[in-house]
Amino acid sequence: MFSKNTIITFIFLIVIFKYSEPSGTPVRRCSRNYPFPLHVQIEDCKSLPCEVTRGTLAQMDMQFVATKDESYNLKASIHATVLGITIPFALSSESADVCKNLLYGAYCPLYAEEDVTYHIDLPLENNIPEVNVRCEVKILDSKKDVVSCFIADLKVRKA
Repeated sequence: MFSKNTIITFIFLIVIFKYSEPSGTPVRRCSRNYPFPLHVQIEDCKSLPCEVTRGTLAQMDMQFVATKDESYNLKASIHATVLGITIPFALSSESADVCKNLLYGAYCPLYAEEDVTYHIDLPLENNIPEVNVRCEVKILDSKKDVVSCFIADLKVRKA
C-alpha cells in the first residue's frame, strides 16, 4: 500500500492543481482554424456570457503569440453578432492599434513566437440594446492575415 506521506503528498498536489488554474475568461475558438490566444481576461468575467454594462468601458487583455517575423501595423477587428446579424464594432483608431496598446514593455515589430499581451478598452454606448452578443475579436497583420482570434459571449445590461 501507499505510505501516509505519499497519500498526503498526492492530496496536496491535487489541491495545488485544482486551485492554480488560470483565472482567465473561458473564450471559444473562431470558426476557422485561426491561431488561438494563450490567455484572455475580460474584466470581471470568469464565465460566459460576460455581463457588460451600457455606458461603461469594458476592458480586455489578450495574450497571443506573433505568427511571423517583423509583424507590425497590427490592428484589432471586432465583429458583434446580435439576433443573427453580424456588424463591425466601431473601435477608435487608437484602441484598434495593437502596437500602441501592448503591455509589459512590448513593442512592434513583433517576431515569430514572441508572446505579448494586448490591452483594449471597449466603450459601450448607452444606446446599445440589452441583448446577448456574440463577439469575435481578431488581430490582423499588415497583410490582413489573422494573428489571433477568439469568440466571447456578452450579455449587455443597463447601468
